[in-house]
Amino acid sequence: MTASDAEGVRGIDASQRLLDAGNRLEDAGDVVAALDKYREAVAVAPVYIRAYLNVGNALQRLGRHADAVTVLQSALQIDPGSARCHFNLGQIHAGAGNLAAAESALRDARRLDPAMPDAAIALATVLESQKRPQEAEQELRQVLATTPDCAPAAYNLALLLAKRDNVDEAEQMFRACLEADPSFLPACMALGDLIRNSGRAREAEAWYRRALA
Repeated sequence: MTASDAEGVRGIDASQRLLDAGNRLEDAGDVVAALDKYREAVAVAPVYIRAYLNVGNALQRLGRHADAVTVLQSALQIDPGSARCHFNLGQIHAGAGNLAAAESALRDARRLDPAMPDAAIALATVLESQKRPQEAEQELRQVLATTPDCAPAAYNLALLLAKRDNVDEAEQMFRACLEADPSFLPACMALGDLIRNSGRAREAEAWYRRALA
């Protein structure tokens, strides 16, 4: 290891300590103080992408979406291959209603890390918001083809299918979600609604009770 490499490692270690301190502050509810720590972490190790992610997340929590976008774009100049940066950027754009920009960023995240289910689920949500349900369904099915026990993907696919009146498969997907994660309470409620609307009130009541237990 060269002297330069050793210096870089020490910088990242110091940056991570600052991130840990910021995380504790954020957990305690002091996002502003946490943001200061995260900014210090960036200053200590300007190539440490995780520090930029924390700054972006804190800015988003504070409602400073444009600033968060700027920070993540700076991070992508350092590491264009960071799938997590593209994902976070897509989430910020989606939250601000910039659906075209969100789709672009989330597709980049998907391309860079096809195994990231969160990116596919977020992309499906953006596609559905743009009235492109078939493309949204395709994204969710791709996740489930490789990760069958991904409860959020099964849940979102079930909701999409229910909206399209594909009741039988929607029920199957809700049940698959709950098999993968029995504590996924929104799926209990949604399955109860689906079953109730199918005329099976007593069975629906059992799912509502499970959700409220």
